[in-house]
Amino acid sequence: MARHVITESKLRARRRKQRALLIYISIVLAIAAITGVVFLLRADFMRIHTITVSGNTTVPTADITQRVSETISGNTLFVLPKDDILLYSKRSIVETIYQAFPAVRSVSVEATSFSSIAVKIQEQQPAAEWCGATAPVFSSSASSVASSTSINAVNCFLMNSDGLVYAPAPQFSQDPYLPFYGVLTGGGAPLPQQFLSPAAVHSLLALIPAISQEVNGAHVRAVAIRTDEVDAEATVYFSNGFSVLFLLKDDAGVVLDHFTSALSSSAFQGHTPADFEYLDLRFGDTLYYKLR
Repeated sequence: MARHVITESKLRARRRKQRALLIYISIVLAIAAITGVVFLLRADFMRIHTITVSGNTTVPTADITQRVSETISGNTLFVLPKDDILLYSKRSIVETIYQAFPAVRSVSVEATSFSSIAVKIQEQQPAAEWCGATAPVFSSSASSVASSTSINAVNCFLMNSDGLVYAPAPQFSQDPYLPFYGVLTGGGAPLPQQFLSPAAVHSLLALIPAISQEVNGAHVRAVAIRTDEVDAEATVYFSNGFSVLFLLKDDAGVVLDHFTSALSSSAFQGHTPADFEYLDLRFGDTLYYKLR
């Protein structure tokens, strides 16, 4: 029987051809798979066409939708669509909304189908207004104060209970929020910006209504904060021309105790707060005041 012996060099050549063929087939299959995936990802039924927004009250839905649409427009790596339901970036959408809308406190994004996503918004809740770095001059005359124009006639901005100033305030016929004046920590940087520390704002928002309850027949017109002194101080202006001064570092309970003690002191006997220009509580147990 005849025998055919394959030499080693021919065997290596055959194996090289087999490997080359296998590599070629693998490359073709990989290209076909990638092409198929790209076509699938670019398929219309996998693209985001509907964006629903919920939870917003002051930020227009159309504005949010437009920002989201702009964020997911275009391609990644030239061929992969950013609006594909499997490829869209939740993080980019969230960051875009935070940057574009300071009134937004929290945002979440989730897919609701192969062609739609839902954007859920939680807005900041206003607790006060910031109306500028410097307070206007308030007359000590109750009549002139009462007849002056509304503070909201100037450009005020909404502030939440943590002291974050975040958005322009609407024009109100009657101011529903307490106006604050003072320097923002960020200077002239864009909103949002911090006014005072959250702890300081919490204290003021609790203390000022308590003081106001003791001043019958008048409401708080504005609160001015000065931070250019050694110790930051607050001045509370009332609609009857009366004002109260105290230090921000002092405990709110101590300030209120000093205030109520002053009202029951002999100096206030036979008088109402409207008879005084100011009551100064910045010096501990020593109180200073000025009658009109």
